[in-house]
Amino acid sequence: MVIEPAMARLEGARWRVSGGGWHESGETLALTPGEYMVLFEDIDCGVWGCFKPWLGWNPPDDISVGITSGETNTVTGTYTLVDKFSTATSTSRKAAGDLLLAAIVAASLLRSRSRGIRRNG
Repeated sequence: MVIEPAMARLEGARWRVSGGGWHESGETLALTPGEYMVLFEDIDCGVWGCFKPWLGWNPPDDISVGITSGETNTVTGTYTLVDKFSTATSTSRKAAGDLLLAAIVAASLLRSRSRGIRRNG
């Protein structure tokens, strides 16, 4: 099993077969013949922490894999980097912008008041 891209691997991307434990990219399993579902772990912040919480990784869709006796299957799962802010709904972006504007106005008013108190005090 190979997980792409390398940055997703560095940030903790892992895979597993239904009902099994999590594995790193490059690990292999010896499975009996049959159909298996490969699942991919969600990456919250990665090993480096949430330095850029607006960025994230979407895991690949689950992959159904058929195992035949005596064969080796190589499966690749590709995570996609997404900008969570730009994929937010326009309503969410407008609300975030309105909230930021309100915070700036409030900070400005508080700063004006504190200056006024010092002059009169």
